[in-house]
Amino acid sequence: MLMGLVLLLAALLGASVWTGLDHRVYDDLLYTITTRQATAGAATAAEKADRLDQYVFLNVHVPVQALVDNDGPAAETLIGAYGVCDQQVRLFMALAEKAGLSTREIFLLDSSTGTSPHTAAEVWESNRWAWLDVLFGYTPKRQDGSPATVTDLVTRADPIIPLTGLTPQEYTNNRVQLTMRPNGLGDRIERQVPTWLANRLQDLYLMLPPPVIPAQGGDSHFSTPDGRLYWRGRNYQLFGRERLASAAFLRLVGDYPDSSYANDARYDLAVIHQSSAPETALNDLGQLQAHDPPAGIRDDAWYLAGQTYEHLGARNCLQAIDLYSQVVAGGTSTAPAAIFRLGQTQCTANFAPLAQFGPLDLSGLQVDSTLVSLLWQVTTPIREDYTVFVHALDAQGRVVAQSDGQPDGGLLPTSRQRVGVLVPDHHALTLPSTAVQLEVGAYYLATGERLKEPDGTNAYRVALAPSEKGLGALATRDTMS
Repeated sequence: MLMGLVLLLAALLGASVWTGLDHRVYDDLLYTITTRQATAGAATAAEKADRLDQYVFLNVHVPVQALVDNDGPAAETLIGAYGVCDQQVRLFMALAEKAGLSTREIFLLDSSTGTSPHTAAEVWESNRWAWLDVLFGYTPKRQDGSPATVTDLVTRADPIIPLTGLTPQEYTNNRVQLTMRPNGLGDRIERQVPTWLANRLQDLYLMLPPPVIPAQGGDSHFSTPDGRLYWRGRNYQLFGRERLASAAFLRLVGDYPDSSYANDARYDLAVIHQSSAPETALNDLGQLQAHDPPAGIRDDAWYLAGQTYEHLGARNCLQAIDLYSQVVAGGTSTAPAAIFRLGQTQCTANFAPLAQFGPLDLSGLQVDSTLVSLLWQVTTPIREDYTVFVHALDAQGRVVAQSDGQPDGGLLPTSRQRVGVLVPDHHALTLPSTAVQLEVGAYYLATGERLKEPDGTNAYRVALAPSEKGLGALATRDTMS
């Protein structure tokens, strides 16, 4: 009798593997567990949508030389960690369904060609369809903080529109491609699955062969030893089983350091460590960058490192801002999120202007023995390209060392800087022993005329203490005058 039951269970298991039923059942469980973790503590539909939007943005990269780029189930996008805009939107919708949210997939349309250059999502919140741009991790709000619609975006000329490279007309001209609503009773039952049972079911699933996911060259992802290690680690991570996930990722990068999965494992290790061990997370991201990752995951790693530096406190704001600026310069799909971060980050609030040179604010200054780091912020659009000067002065006011040039080595001239965005500007400058003061400002090269503060001052000056040629932390008006 017992042997017959064993044989029957084995036959059922074999049939489910043969038909792919095991993957479909597991995918549904994966959405449930992932959504439970991502929305923990969220009380309203808007909070849940925001959490899920950020979750997809953090965990899925745009496929530049990617591992996965196909139109399979949303779970493949999540486990494989790569997907373009429509794939990320459908993943968001699959998770939102488990959170009890109604969603729509929206194709923006180019009226001249009839093609769709971009896909976004809408969520039914506060009796209206609220807009989310999952690819850019952007959830626009009205001034009162309530969900914004696509009409709101177009009416107020929301900055996300030009940042996506699209036009207001393309946002207005859109089509609902797919609508998903909660599965009522089924979803409520799944949400009651206890964590211990979900983990045991995952253990059983991970004993089976990985799903067949198309890869470049016609192969299947996760079929190699390194691929299977990543598959296991990624599944553990998505279930919140961080110890097992870390063990799998560390074994992968240790045994297969040059694997095509290794950089993804390094990134995922940083995600795991970000909250509990931020210094370890930064080390993980440093290891990733050292292995020359593709542009998409490179910029995502810089963005994650910027967030991690923010978590470490105000003294690390310069590093955070510098990393966000590198993401902006990279021009990948992460750039808009970095631009918004530069304008809205808590670090920005730490930098009341040291000096206000007309439309250009000097928001911060840091001095080391061989480097002067500045932060600029354009307050109104500037057409001209101003040259920044950094002069070291002796006791008689004579220039003993100097560095003149456009911000960020000429990569971000003032005419290209966005209003309200902090721009790091580094100047190599060796300070001689006779230097007692530093002066900083900006001038128009064609005429030599300097920008001035409201009181007529044409440079910001700060004394250098004899015992230190550096001020160490980034200075603001509150800490220096």
